Amino acid sequence: MPRVKNLNEKDTELQELIEKYLKLRGQNKTWLIKVTGIHEQTFYKAMRRPELLRVSQFRAICDTLRIPHEERGRVI
Repeated sequence: MPRVKNLNEKDTELQELIEKYLKLRGQNKTWLIKVTGIHEQTFYKAMRRPELLRVSQFRAICDTLRIPHEERGRVI
């Protein structure tokens, strides 16, 4: 049986933060991928394993969703 990695608290917070701001903006992940220019496979891999997300990609997501700096700092 394959192992299931338990997400740590920070990983879960990052995923929840992105979902929260997508809902607030009335957008979906497909839109976010298109606007940020992050490759679709890279985006979904980073959502499963946030440690793979590059700083530039994190900034692009946060800037696009207009996530406040205070909340960004909470998840890194």
